[in-house]
Amino acid sequence: MLNQGINMSGVGILTAGKYIETGKMPVSRQMPITQQDAHYIAKAYYIAKAH
Repeated sequence: MLNQGINMSGVGILTAGKYIETGKMPVSRQMPITQQDAHYIAKAYYIAKAH
């Protein structure tokens, strides 16, 4: 039973490593916007509104 727990965690670690290597980490589309992102969005909105 203890072995099964270790094997399961080992698979989890390998899976995470595989995601990191391929650069295909599952990312939520509802991530918080950073200050820099907000600046670019505001600038783009201002430019679009000015035209």
